[in-house]
Amino acid sequence: MRLLAAGVLLGALALAAPRALLARGGGGDSYSGGSRSSSGGSYSSDRSYSSESSPRSGSSSGGGGGFRLMTAAEVRTWLKFMGGLLSLVIVFGGLVAAADARAAASRRRAAAAARQAAAAALQELRSRDPRFSPEAFLARAEAVFKKVQEAWSEGDMTPVVHLLSDGVFERFQLLLELQRREGRRNAVDQVRVHQCSVAQMRPGARYDVIDVRIDAACRDRYLSVKGGKLLKESSERFQEYWGFVRSAAARTKAAPAEGHCPNCGSALAVNDSAVCPQCKSWVDSGEFDWVVAEITQSSAWRAGAARDGLKTLPADPETTVQGLEDRASMLFWRWQRCLSDAKPAALEGWCTEAGLRSVMASGVGKFRYEDCGVGAVTVSRSAVKGGLEQVEVRVRWAGRRAKNGSKPGKSKRRATVIALARNAGVRAVPHASLRSAHCAGCGAAILPAGVVCAHCGQGFRDPAAGWVVTALKTRG
Repeated sequence: MRLLAAGVLLGALALAAPRALLARGGGGDSYSGGSRSSSGGSYSSDRSYSSESSPRSGSSSGGGGGFRLMTAAEVRTWLKFMGGLLSLVIVFGGLVAAADARAAASRRRAAAAARQAAAAALQELRSRDPRFSPEAFLARAEAVFKKVQEAWSEGDMTPVVHLLSDGVFERFQLLLELQRREGRRNAVDQVRVHQCSVAQMRPGARYDVIDVRIDAACRDRYLSVKGGKLLKESSERFQEYWGFVRSAAARTKAAPAEGHCPNCGSALAVNDSAVCPQCKSWVDSGEFDWVVAEITQSSAWRAGAARDGLKTLPADPETTVQGLEDRASMLFWRWQRCLSDAKPAALEGWCTEAGLRSVMASGVGKFRYEDCGVGAVTVSRSAVKGGLEQVEVRVRWAGRRAKNGSKPGKSKRRATVIALARNAGVRAVPHASLRSAHCAGCGAAILPAGVVCAHCGQGFRDPAAGWVVTALKTRG
């Protein structure tokens, strides 16, 4: 036993030394882990030594066992055992150090590639738009973020409709309406932006996209609609990625003025149609200035996300990944409205007969979801089949399911796939890609229960006219 205890003690001490060495050799990330491991190993060794010394002292003072030197054969056995153990430790340490070095080199290469890609993207954007300034753009992005928070807290997104694509606007408006139905409203204040930075810049043939990483904090409160009683309050820090989209043909104005039409410069007084009263331009189309077309949670955002999901479709400059994702986002929230209303009216005007059947089978009239939040919306597949151009868009989201008449359960992550189709050869209406909830004919906002435009009578549920829902399925 005494021999075994000595071996364990020296083995623990031998293990502690190379761990400290790995902590130094592994770089910044490995240093913290290595430091903790080294610290723990040393502590464990000290505990083994202390617990073992007391029995030895007791045994010695009691006069029972005495102390015996190891024989030469025992020493050789012990040294062979410790040599083998030390060899294993050195080999294992070398493997870990090599893995750490490879990981560090991979991170350095990835960071260098990201810097080169960002520099190339900025150079391409500036070659088309010499006035573009990353600093001025980020200042405006932060201002847009704060204005959207303010409009949300006031319970009306109309004042910022010109800053948002239809999909994002629809999301906010529906969430506000659902909260009012539940007798509560969300108020956000004390908004502080800790950092606003460009996460990714993607110049394109039709649209330029800049993903902005926003690290912010706020006070988040739920108040009763009647009387304003405080129902819940929390302070949180969060990180989101806001995707700003602008036409590749647009140019930065010499002296852009907030609150003025980005096309004609006149004072902007817009309603939910987002049309300039002077030049009649669609100011939320992204044709003249940057608009928010996507908000992605940090857990779902991926750098270098593929944006070429339409390569299998015939070339159509106005059919873009951004436009289809925006349409799918708008349709997703109208589906949530169907579930809340327990009837399919909010999507009836957007579906084929097969699509409407899938909407009804998705739970309409049976249950609803509360506290919904979308993580990401991405085009996942496209094809041409049976005379139709087909696209699938995946919506990753979370929400609490509630059967009608019962309280909602726990929040759960889910994925909804929305299948869209149109007749082969149909071309999208120019400049309307990000105005998915507006009539492509007259520009009027399409009411949730509308099957045709209430202003001009144009229909939009026919695949010969544009993209319609052919199927909707949720997993999770």
